[in-house]
Amino acid sequence: MINIYKRNKLHLVDENNKIILPAFKSFLELVGVCEEGMIIQRIINKAEYIPDPMLEKYSTITYFSDATEEGSEAKPIVNFDINGYKVEYYTKKEVSSNSMHTYITGCQWVFTYYLDGVKDWTWLYPYNYAPFAGDIARSIDTYVPVDKFDTNAPISPFEQLLCVIPPKSSYLLPKPLNSLLRSRVFSRFSPETFTVNCAGKKFEYEGIVELPPVDINIVSSEYSKMKHLVNPAELSRRNVSKGACKYVYTPSEPSFYRSKFGNIKNYCVEVMDVN
Repeated sequence: MINIYKRNKLHLVDENNKIILPAFKSFLELVGVCEEGMIIQRIINKAEYIPDPMLEKYSTITYFSDATEEGSEAKPIVNFDINGYKVEYYTKKEVSSNSMHTYITGCQWVFTYYLDGVKDWTWLYPYNYAPFAGDIARSIDTYVPVDKFDTNAPISPFEQLLCVIPPKSSYLLPKPLNSLLRSRVFSRFSPETFTVNCAGKKFEYEGIVELPPVDINIVSSEYSKMKHLVNPAELSRRNVSKGACKYVYTPSEPSFYRSKFGNIKNYCVEVMDVN
């Protein structure tokens, strides 16, 4: 990816950290070429990967030996119907045509995150799979750039946990928040059975967990209904940092740190605000 960026020789964002669409399109076109080449290599070396029935459906391999070269190895020739593969990929993976533009917006979110800080803490890419890079590049001509993301505060730690903890681990949350994970409202986000798609991967841990996207508005709404019932001691744990801190080891100035989780003698850390 770094080599592709170097070959492109164009900055991807301007001085305001906004994506420069022509440069980004050129970059994605190069990625798209490499992407297809990587799929071809996966077809040739399929013995190294977990079987991918869809890829096998649209590809065949024949081997050609040069009779003029004694002892030469047979060379693979791949016939790959990439258009048929893409049609089935987008249909079965439930990746709509809108995903191209949504993916570009996601890239802008990432650029903003790294270059200007988090503005919108609730934005998400609502698909389990990404479009092909070449298709994203072709969609850029009709993409309307995001003027700016909604500026909002970070959601509380308990809301974050409600978004990611499965129902079987609900005991990790304080009462009555743990009951939310087993409620009918939350069941749409945490089905009892789901697929981990490992097709075309080298290792099982690379598999894509196919789950519906979490609606943060529903999570926050349900959380707000229960928040007042949570034990105040538990609720005090949900504090969100107001800024960045630096922790400095100060062995010459030990102190006594009091905590409900256990006091610390000879506490040799000074907390400093770096803002």
